[in-house]
Amino acid sequence: TGSVSSSRQTVIGPGTFAGTPVTIVETRGIVNGVLATDGSSRTYYEDRGATAGVIATQSFDAGGNLISTTTYSPVDYAPKFGTIGQTYAGAFKAITNGSTGGFSTTSTVDYSYSVTLTANENVTVPAGSFAACRAELTRFTSSTTVAVTGLPGGITGGGSSFTCSGTGFSHSASIGNVRSFTDTSTCSGTSSPQTSKVTNELLRAFVDGKTYP
Repeated sequence: TGSVSSSRQTVIGPGTFAGTPVTIVETRGIVNGVLATDGSSRTYYEDRGATAGVIATQSFDAGGNLISTTTYSPVDYAPKFGTIGQTYAGAFKAITNGSTGGFSTTSTVDYSYSVTLTANENVTVPAGSFAACRAELTRFTSSTTVAVTGLPGGITGGGSSFTCSGTGFSHSASIGNVRSFTDTSTCSGTSSPQTSKVTNELLRAFVDGKTYP
């Protein structure tokens, strides 16, 4: 069975995270066409000219209180521009520390991937038609471990772990990513999540004073 969900991303503006100049992007869910008020997340992008990367993400509850922080080691600075046929790969850890309901959680995800720029294509999504570059995610692997502290009696829980792998693609246009697809084909380990196929498409956008569609 499948499900459909929507979200809104807004560029909040320049700022800093841990002393590093960043661009801050806020994400909120949309439920039945209405912007959700049950929380949000912020992603912190560092632009280095030829490359850019996410240095951290944070989640907040409805009251704006911090729930969790994810940092990346090393930061995955991907090239902003490339040529057809170019392949690049990356590997990094995503470390998330959070606290809610009296419990503290720590999760560590080891990611590795390989991407090849395969073609320039015209892509049509709800936001309009765009000239875009297709990037094939020829492989990705994520290995996750989760630990929980603050359980009754001082017990430390967790030890949950699983590994997933798969493939996918994305289409990037001048206004950003307009379509992506991820096929998580294989998962194994304790408390294994279900495999999934996820498609993202740009519905609407307002960029540099222009509205799409």
